[in-house]
Amino acid sequence: MTALGWLWFSAVAGIVVTVAVADWRRRFVGNGLVAALTVLAAVFVVVGDAEAVVASRWWSVAATGAVFLVGLGAWAGGLVGAGDVKLLVPVTLIMVRLGTTAWLFYLGVFIAAAVVVLTVSARRGRTFPLAPVLVLGVIPALLAAPPPWFVT
Repeated sequence: MTALGWLWFSAVAGIVVTVAVADWRRRFVGNGLVAALTVLAAVFVVVGDAEAVVASRWWSVAATGAVFLVGLGAWAGGLVGAGDVKLLVPVTLIMVRLGTTAWLFYLGVFIAAAVVVLTVSARRGRTFPLAPVLVLGVIPALLAAPPPWFVT
């Protein structure tokens, strides 16, 4: 992976951890962090993985739109917060562009994080913070993805 790829990964990882911690502590996902993560995800879709075909880029955008609409429905039903719905956009953009192995890593962390967050939230009698569950799997998924992300 090139230096640009590592810089991109570091920025994504930093934002992902910050979003997870903020939602865990304050039950709030800031618009600025989600916007920055969305820009980085869009860069990944457009520039990342030089061998990706144009169809996979369109598939990434289409899948993101569909997931966002499902998220809006969940928000309208009071199941999730607005920040969680916004967070679905960059996470889906990134995850759709990754391979099967990366998805398995993501799902593994997703399930483990969900169990921990549900257990701790239930014990404390608090609401369920969804952002840590959504974003923490992105880091190992990106590390499991076939490098390089950005080819010079």
